Amino acid sequence: MDFEKADFGASGTGAGPACALCKRALVDRYFQIEQAMLCTTCAAAFQQGPEKKGSLGRAMKASAFGCGAGLLGAAAYAGILYGLHVQAALITIGIGWLVGRGVMAGSGHRGGLGYQIFAAVVTYLMCTEATAPSIYAGLMSDAGHPPGVVSAIFAGVVAPAAPFLGDFDPLGLFILGIGVWQGWKTPKAPVYVVNGPFELAAPVTSASLDPDAETEGDPECGREPEPTPEGSAV
Repeated sequence: MDFEKADFGASGTGAGPACALCKRALVDRYFQIEQAMLCTTCAAAFQQGPEKKGSLGRAMKASAFGCGAGLLGAAAYAGILYGLHVQAALITIGIGWLVGRGVMAGSGHRGGLGYQIFAAVVTYLMCTEATAPSIYAGLMSDAGHPPGVVSAIFAGVVAPAAPFLGDFDPLGLFILGIGVWQGWKTPKAPVYVVNGPFELAAPVTSASLDPDAETEGDPECGREPEPTPEGSAV
């Protein structure tokens, strides 16, 4: 059962309704998810949830996609912080969204609690590591600074604690929290409610569309109405 390729839009073809998952024609009864129609077998499989097979591969893919998206966002944020010296904390919300979307895509759009925790942690680390270039520049500007490599490593280690060091910025920390929350909520597992079973309506036949079929064999059919006697009620 391939849940990643399920089509939850309108199902069915001109030849009659078909299951949105297996594409087989529906007979007698069906189940429904949103606007999609499912056969009994696919509905039962769907209620059991997606197969666990390949979970390690999906986790690795989600990690790669989430970290890659986070690095792109962190690079842009670091450029603004270090190059323009602008505290654009609202960018952290965008980083959270990017990380969450990357994790969700890597998971095959399944999502789940583990993916949410991972996305929230990556969002926080990427947002705070964006301050590392500024910390590094501050270290190198002091007389008697340590070697560049040591300063770079120190800046990277200290960066996650940057929101709580120096001039404490409650507003900036609050916006960072929104960014982490955005990363948390985006890869949430979708919830689909399976409704049914429902009886499948009887197909329309050619006989039901033939106006002559309804009157065939009726002795009253085709007889002209008798005239109404004068003065009688109609």
